[in-house]
Amino acid sequence: MKKILLPAFTMACLAAHPVLAQTPSAYEHPELTKRQLIVEKPDPLVLVGTQETRMPALILNPERIKSMDVLKAGAEAKYGKKAKNGAVIISLKEQTNLARLEQIYAKYTIPKTQQTLRVAIDGKLVPEKEMILADLRDISKIEIRKQDVTDPARWGFNEDELYLHITTSIE
Repeated sequence: MKKILLPAFTMACLAAHPVLAQTPSAYEHPELTKRQLIVEKPDPLVLVGTQETRMPALILNPERIKSMDVLKAGAEAKYGKKAKNGAVIISLKEQTNLARLEQIYAKYTIPKTQQTLRVAIDGKLVPEKEMILADLRDISKIEIRKQDVTDPARWGFNEDELYLHITTSIE
């Protein structure tokens, strides 16, 4: 009974709405059907010690973080245009050697031919792979995968495209 009432209630509410009732489908908003909206998430500059990165490119267990300071206003004046969306300053509890992508390639003996592939961390594409900064202890495995074009989070339509997938041990 609830399965029938909920859609009926939703349709009744949508039909009663003056703007939505005039659209071809009760689920389409007239302004949204004319254009696509692209909303970018703010991507602040991240400083771990003196090393720069971005949040999607950071592999670091939160247990190793001593403190995090978030700068919104004034970050661009202090760190330049790369901090236009703010900055996150991370201090670590102990001295930790963080590796860049080239060092990850070397540790895991990734062949030169595969070093040009896109990189994903835990299934999420890293837009700027040169910004990857990782505590090697937090990487559980690295493998070459074929993109699944049926995945809603895909980044292209080439079903033969390979990418380097980094799986972390961070929960």
